[in-house]
Amino acid sequence: MTYPYPWQRTQWAQIERCIRKSQWPHGLLLAGPPDTGKVQFAVNITQWLLCTNSNKHDGPCDDCRSCKLFLAHTHPDFFEVSPPEPGKQLGIESIRDLIRNISLTAFSGPYKVAHIISADRMTIPAANALLKTLEEPPGNTVLLLIADSLGGLPKTVISRCQRIVFPVPNATTVRAWLSKKIANTDLVERYLGVAAGRPLLALRYAKSPESCYRDSVFLPFYSLLSGQTFSSMEVANEWRELGLEEVSAWLITFLSDVIRLKSTGCLNFLANHDLEEPMKALASRLDLHSLFRLMDVVNDTQIHHSSRVGLNDQLGVEALAIEVKEVGKASRTQHR
Repeated sequence: MTYPYPWQRTQWAQIERCIRKSQWPHGLLLAGPPDTGKVQFAVNITQWLLCTNSNKHDGPCDDCRSCKLFLAHTHPDFFEVSPPEPGKQLGIESIRDLIRNISLTAFSGPYKVAHIISADRMTIPAANALLKTLEEPPGNTVLLLIADSLGGLPKTVISRCQRIVFPVPNATTVRAWLSKKIANTDLVERYLGVAAGRPLLALRYAKSPESCYRDSVFLPFYSLLSGQTFSSMEVANEWRELGLEEVSAWLITFLSDVIRLKSTGCLNFLANHDLEEPMKALASRLDLHSLFRLMDVVNDTQIHHSSRVGLNDQLGVEALAIEVKEVGKASRTQHR
């Protein structure tokens, strides 16, 4: 078993109490930003529940048949559903298939366990189909719903689950953990900043810098605001390849830095330290009202995209590129 990350100790203590008392909710909702370790946390819970020797250990034994089947990804009492592609919705047929599977008799252990990955991407019919099973799951079934945002889940689903929240963890704890994974401490600070404090994303960026699309978002962003690029459609086409979720996440970090510089002039807490000079240039050119308005647009677009409204990526990035261009155009007009 891979034990929980150091920033998950409080959440794991809740799980230990449930396991030791054998008091499990029908549905457990793990909610928080992506790349904070929710899925691995769910995996840890699942192996412990399925282990046939768990009463003899402070966790799964790794040696019983059940543990070996789970570690080999072949355990017949474990089920998982997720959207067909990143950013897509989780439909009713997937949920119906899951319900049929967990209705079968357990193979070996005391529990059957199901993961619903990106539960906040369920369509309304899919969420409604799940309600009865959440209230009265067959046998000793535990449903683990994993969600990046509670905003995409109906209250009827949330109210039927025990919730465990995973906020962006304390930077000191994450920094110490990353320092054991990354030899270059400068990279720790840089990527922890650009990942907005999300530890697994920071580690991924540090190990594979090519996976960090920051510059692919920032350069068109800067060009539109400064008037170097005038075609918002060209920018939208570039951003579409990255996806609306990736683009909006980066725009939020850029705008946060510019707003911080504009408001305080302080350089100590910039997420993108190495972009200090272009950020300063933007802060000198743009007013706070426009920056906050642009931040609202990005946030709203991101929320709509993550909800069951199902905003099209192309339309979303076009709307963002147009708004960025308009803010840049307005700022240049004011400075004439």
